Amino acid sequence: SFALYNLEIEEEKKEVEEELKKSEAHLRALIESSTDAIITLDCDRNILTCNPAFLKMYGYTYEEIIGKSGSILHPSKESFDRVGKELLPIILKQLLQL
Repeated sequence: SFALYNLEIEEEKKEVEEELKKSEAHLRALIESSTDAIITLDCDRNILTCNPAFLKMYGYTYEEIIGKSGSILHPSKESFDRVGKELLPIILKQLLQL
């Protein structure tokens, strides 16, 4: 019946959500414990997140860096523009293949 179908869907949804939470926690732990500097950027190349290794390497606090343009990590505007022009299309293409 319809009610049983909805219950099954809700149970499956809960299971999937739990697996997603576990996966996110695992990924977060890996990123936070990595000795490599890791950041995430939005489509406009503003910094969304970073790990402690990044903060240590670049000397910023979390509050100083979040929301800032990734251009602050480049020696010049030309460098930032070149990386965007050359690498962004490659990254986006790989993301679309996931």
